[in-house]
Amino acid sequence: MIVNGDYLINSKQTLATRYFYSRDPQIQSLGGLLPGSPSILYYSNTNAVAKLTSLATSSFINEVHVSFQRNLSVQNAAAPPGATHEALGITPMTQGVHPPPGIILISGGYNLMGIFGPSFSPTNQIQVADQVSWIHGKHTIRAGFEFEDVRWPITWSGVRGLLLMGTFNDLLVGGPNNILTCLYCSRSAPEGIVHGYYSHTMNSFVQDDFKVSTRLTLNLGVRWEYFGALADKYGNLTQTWVSRIQAVPIPPSVPTASGPGVSQWVVPNNFTHFYGNPPDGVLINNSSTPQRGGAPLNNFGPRIGFAYQATNKLVIRGGVGIFYDRVGADRIIYAVEQGNPYSATVDFNTPNNQTLANPFPSTPTLGTFSSRYVSFSPACLANDLAPGCTSNLNVPFLNEVLHTPLVRQYNVNVQYEFARGWVLEAGYVGSSGINLLDEYHNNNTPGLASPSNPINGVTTNTTENILYRVPYLGYQSVGVRGTGFDGSSNYNSFQLTVRKQLSRGLTVQAAYTWSRTLTDLSNISANPTANSNNASNLAQQYGQATFVRPQRFVANYSYDLPFGAHNGVLGKLLEGWNVSGVTPVQNGLPITIGDTSAGTIYGTAGGGNQSGYARAQMCPGMTYGSIATSGGVEQRLGGNSGGPGYFNKSSFCAPPAVGDGTDFGNSGTGILLGPGQFNWDLSVLKTTRIKERQTVQFRAEFFDAFNHPQFNNPNNTGGFLSNTVPDRSSGTFGNIITASVNPRVIQLGLKYQF
Repeated sequence: MIVNGDYLINSKQTLATRYFYSRDPQIQSLGGLLPGSPSILYYSNTNAVAKLTSLATSSFINEVHVSFQRNLSVQNAAAPPGATHEALGITPMTQGVHPPPGIILISGGYNLMGIFGPSFSPTNQIQVADQVSWIHGKHTIRAGFEFEDVRWPITWSGVRGLLLMGTFNDLLVGGPNNILTCLYCSRSAPEGIVHGYYSHTMNSFVQDDFKVSTRLTLNLGVRWEYFGALADKYGNLTQTWVSRIQAVPIPPSVPTASGPGVSQWVVPNNFTHFYGNPPDGVLINNSSTPQRGGAPLNNFGPRIGFAYQATNKLVIRGGVGIFYDRVGADRIIYAVEQGNPYSATVDFNTPNNQTLANPFPSTPTLGTFSSRYVSFSPACLANDLAPGCTSNLNVPFLNEVLHTPLVRQYNVNVQYEFARGWVLEAGYVGSSGINLLDEYHNNNTPGLASPSNPINGVTTNTTENILYRVPYLGYQSVGVRGTGFDGSSNYNSFQLTVRKQLSRGLTVQAAYTWSRTLTDLSNISANPTANSNNASNLAQQYGQATFVRPQRFVANYSYDLPFGAHNGVLGKLLEGWNVSGVTPVQNGLPITIGDTSAGTIYGTAGGGNQSGYARAQMCPGMTYGSIATSGGVEQRLGGNSGGPGYFNKSSFCAPPAVGDGTDFGNSGTGILLGPGQFNWDLSVLKTTRIKERQTVQFRAEFFDAFNHPQFNNPNNTGGFLSNTVPDRSSGTFGNIITASVNPRVIQLGLKYQF
């Protein structure tokens, strides 16, 4: 017997089954349409769920469900036909791999060789859950448990990495320092990087909705979360434990043939099954994960809420709770997919001596003391980038001890019906977060040396001795980048909403939010990082988050025009008219001012990429209030549009000199707001009934109806990883060159329903 698509087993049990399958190939082939290189992206998704609902009694219900998802992603190499390391004269990262790396020109964001090599990545997830609901007197109690198994095999074949260059001229020259950065570059076996990721997740909860009285209801509950650590069935989750780096003494002045008996590298316990014993000194972990111990078992999150109806027109609500955030595997794989000794990261940053003919730094032999080798010879102290002077290591890593990001949320609000059909809601909403995910955090920022504060025996500061002033010798100044859980945030807001329920053809809602969000995680590209100025000091980069607009007003409305009832042709012309729209008015986004000429004495500022960026220096006597120029936004565009630009450029000065380099600037994060937005999207709808079952609907939609120019933050060029930090040393500093909203767009539509 089938009822509404559900299978009715008996009068008290319902088995609901749902199955959805989609096969959505997206193929973008320049080779098939235009001369060039093929770039193929292929996606396939499968989803299925089965649910059994049982009514034990009229007040006790049990629900079991099993679900499955499979997502497949395939990407090919995007190098043009015939483009190989050999043809381009490039020394490959890995012998036997012929496709070249991706090459990105930051000026204009041009992609010359694609992004990454071929990849194959299916994801399979299975969930099994059970939930019970029990109504007992004034209590409605719910409790449940869920188990999830995730399998994510992924293969990066051939080349893996991006070479970032400034301009096309840098590409043509291809000499030392023309290559700015190498991102995600890894040396592995010719077959590429292969992983068989898996993890287990569990959670359980119990909640009691307690109706204390006809006016007061309490919500009392607690939730337990377990987010299992990522493991690899092939034993390839090898990585670096930074605590073991410190166990290695300062190297001697010349390389030696063997190590000191201890290594910073750690392999999982199933590594030996596939590769045998690791080199001497490499630690074998007691689990198949790359962490000490397991995932936290004490993630308990209590939640308390209440609703109190003071009068028939006044309701007060509030709540507080602790919420744990699951960290997606795609956020941490950079830290563990390229770890020694399975593979090696060969990322680098400026300054460097790499050329297009030899773009990847060499790394020392695995397991020897030269893996931490640094020479303190006079020639090397004069140029620590010279061959043989340093191991030039770069290792991503995941914190040895897992923490779960935690957010405390709290709110209280009042709802009041001040007129018939009109409701006013006002409230406070806040949150604070700790143990937040921090990607690519640099742990090797050099210090400043002096005769009274020598660093590894070095007493001066030059751009040539950067690698001798780092906390971890033998590693690049951006070479110890970890994925950790040390970020924090605070959010506070006042929220006001007015709603009019639909009556006489009119419905309206208007919402206003004033908020302030502070964090020590810089907002560069899509990754939360803490590498602004000195990455070792999170406090100095605590400031306004650059993704939140402090004030935002949004109104949406719909009105059936009251032309009255008429007969005949006039009635058909006047019936069914509706006007609706959405109007947002909001501040601009907070802006942090960067300076690529600052921080050169540290070798960590990469102009806005994940390695870090340096902030600009405020001139003496200048304040944050002096930065913005006067006038409307259109008067402050700068560049070819005229005007002074959005910034008062005289507010910023050259960074302080240190040795033969420069220090970080002293400006903060999120120190002023960019251009705001005021936009109208309108729609006019006319519905005409021809017969009982036949209607004709005409609609006209106007996006940016009044053609009001609206702009992005200054220096937003669309370049790779550089959109959010205007560069003081750029020739276009302070100029607004892109719009945030398209000019007026009009859409017309006609629909016949029968």
